[in-house]
Amino acid sequence: MSYKINGVSQVEEQGPTATPAARAEPAPRLAVIGAGAMGAGIAAVAVRAGLPTALCDVDAAALDRGVQRLRGSLERAVARGRLPGAEARAALERLAPTIDLAAAAAGAAVVLEAVPERLDLKREILARAAAAAPRAVLASNTSSLPIAALAAAVPAPERLVGLHFFNPPQAMALVELVRSARTDPRAAATARALAERMGKVVVEVADGPGFLVNRCARPYYLEALRIVEDGVAEPSQIDRICRLAGAFPMGPFELMDVVGLDVSLAVTESMWEQAHGEPRWRPSPIQVSMVAAGRLGRKAGGGFYPGEPAPPEPDAAPAVVGPSPPVITIAGGEPALLALRERARRAGIDVHRAPVAGMPLITTFERVPSGHDGPVLMSSVDTTLAARQVATACAFSLLEPAPEEGGLVELGVGPWTPRSAVRAATALFSALGYATEQVADAPGGVLGRIVAQIVNEASFAVDAGVASSEDVDLGMTVGLGHPRGPAVWGGLIGLARVTGVLDELGDVERDPRYRVAPGLRRRAWS
Repeated sequence: MSYKINGVSQVEEQGPTATPAARAEPAPRLAVIGAGAMGAGIAAVAVRAGLPTALCDVDAAALDRGVQRLRGSLERAVARGRLPGAEARAALERLAPTIDLAAAAAGAAVVLEAVPERLDLKREILARAAAAAPRAVLASNTSSLPIAALAAAVPAPERLVGLHFFNPPQAMALVELVRSARTDPRAAATARALAERMGKVVVEVADGPGFLVNRCARPYYLEALRIVEDGVAEPSQIDRICRLAGAFPMGPFELMDVVGLDVSLAVTESMWEQAHGEPRWRPSPIQVSMVAAGRLGRKAGGGFYPGEPAPPEPDAAPAVVGPSPPVITIAGGEPALLALRERARRAGIDVHRAPVAGMPLITTFERVPSGHDGPVLMSSVDTTLAARQVATACAFSLLEPAPEEGGLVELGVGPWTPRSAVRAATALFSALGYATEQVADAPGGVLGRIVAQIVNEASFAVDAGVASSEDVDLGMTVGLGHPRGPAVWGGLIGLARVTGVLDELGDVERDPRYRVAPGLRRRAWS
């Protein structure tokens, strides 16, 4: 059974979903080196899946804490009715704690290191494991270190794979199986079979900065930070837009506070350095200064928010902030306007196709009116009021598909946008059941800009052979709880509009981070 915590896909702490045939095969022996939170969590999943598992830590006190964590995980599962007591006792009997790495590795089919994220330490552990288990598959739980760099310490680098479990392993459904250029397909197959026996969803990815999930997730954080740097919106506005307009379970600033700003920054810096200063992964000065000041998020008493993150926006429809007009004009047939026409019909508002004097006119930039004496609301995703030289309108952004109820519309306000147009837009959209958020007139607004960069980053990754488009979507939805994967986002919005947002941002910002992935450009042209 799956569910979500803090917007991230989880699987309940219950038995794995291995097939009966897989369960009938002899259980391979696993050795987990490192008894911290990750190592103990991985071992807990393994013993519940029926795998005899050695848990090793050279620090006896750390090993004892790891065993207690594992025992506590099983006890909680029993208390919640998710695991019979007899199965919990049987799982504990499969665990072999030890401070002797050679003894742990001997006879193991897979030796998995889960020690702290230090290249020198991981290399040392893997070299010792390779000597102790000359026939075993070696796996690293690294989240950011190159597998090729780790393989350099192993006499038989073809035996090494990355097996990146997400934290906490007992709950997170996804595992990234990372291959270096030298990984033997048989080693990868053994590692995949082990993870699947543990009930995990496996995505196979090529070695590279951030692997798949961390790489394709960077724009969610970095573009949000850049939106703040550009003065388009504040963190709380961006979080609200991502939740209500994008259906993301948590906004990027809420999520950074939960994960830890130092952790998020470390991943970004590692990727940026591995890619020799790739502009798309350039760390944000805002995040750098906050980490330097000790504002690390919830664990340090606050980051972007004081203490706990802001509570999620209630699902109730927004209160109507003003009288709704009896008549509106919606000129245009794009999906967002068709959705608005249907909402207006349900709200009892008479919808015309030609302008009605004094009444709101909703249209696109391709249908700029002249001489209309009512409020003008321009549908905008990939352009701006300033770029189209429309000074007297209020822009709005609504990504497809528009939900049948609820949701949020971004209002793009330029320097000369009349307050009357903003008031009319706010009243109209609230009458249609939408919340609104006023942001600066800018290419893509907030959500369009973030999503465009997510789609673009995924395109770079697919073109580079990191993973298939299907696995990227699986990683982002199962691993991070995103409402849809990049390929689905691109199909819903339209790739031409995605490239339009990026091109417009490139023209305005003059920053190479907005260059369009060549494959994305080709697909948008086709």
